[in-house]
Amino acid sequence: MRYWIAGIVLVLAGCSHSENLSDFDRLPKPVQAAFIAAHPYGEVDHPKKETAADGSERYVLPYKQPGGATGQATYAVTGELLDGE
Repeated sequence: MRYWIAGIVLVLAGCSHSENLSDFDRLPKPVQAAFIAAHPYGEVDHPKKETAADGSERYVLPYKQPGGATGQATYAVTGELLDGE
């Protein structure tokens, strides 16, 4: 019963779930393609999959460019850029 109530509280609060992905190859192909097109020489460091309360998924990709500059890009499962560069 306690778990059920806690689950309702989390859903009502709009919490999201995130999962660390250890490998770029585990990302959906459209996300991989979009990132490579935007950052052909970028190196992804510990990408993360986030699932919102409504069930939608997005992928957060922190990256590093060869010159040392860093950034972060967030993509929908379709490869659409949601946030970042």
